[in-house]
Amino acid sequence: MPQAEKTLPPTDHAPADPFGWDPDPLVLISRRPRILYFPRVLATRDATEDDYKRWRSDSSTTAQRQEEQMAVGAGVTFLGAYTTSWVDLATRPGHAPAVPDVARMILVEPFTRVRDLITRAENKDPASGRLLPHKAHAIYLRILRHLQREAKDGRAGVNPWETVDGFDAPELTLLRLSEVFSQRTDAGQQAHATVTATIRHLRRDRHEVLTPLGALHDYAVRSRAGGAILEECRRWAVAKKIG
Repeated sequence: MPQAEKTLPPTDHAPADPFGWDPDPLVLISRRPRILYFPRVLATRDATEDDYKRWRSDSSTTAQRQEEQMAVGAGVTFLGAYTTSWVDLATRPGHAPAVPDVARMILVEPFTRVRDLITRAENKDPASGRLLPHKAHAIYLRILRHLQREAKDGRAGVNPWETVDGFDAPELTLLRLSEVFSQRTDAGQQAHATVTATIRHLRRDRHEVLTPLGALHDYAVRSRAGGAILEECRRWAVAKKIG
């Protein structure tokens, strides 16, 4: 079992405050940009064993599986985290409030081609009509669980969730953001090295880079262990004329 699977929580637990700030979100770390493919139905429900039998049959086609796409950037991808992005760019380390400005929080999530399903009425707050962060997160996590299962079962060629010979880390890792900052585990150390090495090479793409990198920055400024990542984010911000 890939190490990351042990960290996965239940997919759809509603928090007491659905629009509260999560101080330690589950994030996806990727060594490079990539497009992940998955059956469209996963945006609405868990896959059944019958689904897997059908998808894995010799007669199965991409069209029959209704394969969709999710874009993952190099470094950190947030999976439906409700937070700020670049709001604390001028804040001195150690001086950020414990919780970011609630009025300026946004949902930071990967780009997918199933946005129409993610934003269905059942995933929104009835009172405000806003997309519920925990509902969006559950969908992204369900997609990643499916991809982990396919890789574990040998359906994806080289398993990107496991370290292969010649490399010191897997291509993809799921872990808590605090683990990336603190580097208290091998996975955290590897993720930290990936993140710090990739930031300087990122281009200013609004959805795949600018917004999630700003979210990473605003988390890093609140972490005692986030100094190295914070510095890289701020160097990038200066180079790209952010703020």
